[in-house]
Amino acid sequence: MEEPKEKRDWRPHINYEWVVKNLPFILFLSLIALLYIANGHYAVKNIREINKLDKEVKELNWRYIDAKSDLMLRSKMSEVSQGVSNYGLQVPERPPLNIQSKKDQ
Repeated sequence: MEEPKEKRDWRPHINYEWVVKNLPFILFLSLIALLYIANGHYAVKNIREINKLDKEVKELNWRYIDAKSDLMLRSKMSEVSQGVSNYGLQVPERPPLNIQSKKDQ
């Protein structure tokens, strides 16, 4: 049978000298951790903004479709003739006459 390995005690390796020696590396790792956290917050903020704008685009698209259908309804011949009947205008029952001058003949 194998004998169990002794656990290494890491405490003697971490002392004041080791910390001072590795301080630039520790600060670098801290800076990287801060940048990682800030990037996560920035990404979440952008996702929220994109979702908000997506909802706004959908709402504006529905308003555009509603306005377009309303315009299509109002520009129908029956709707136009009904709207101008208040002013005494009517749809002519016979087609317009072509007037030709003698110069055109």
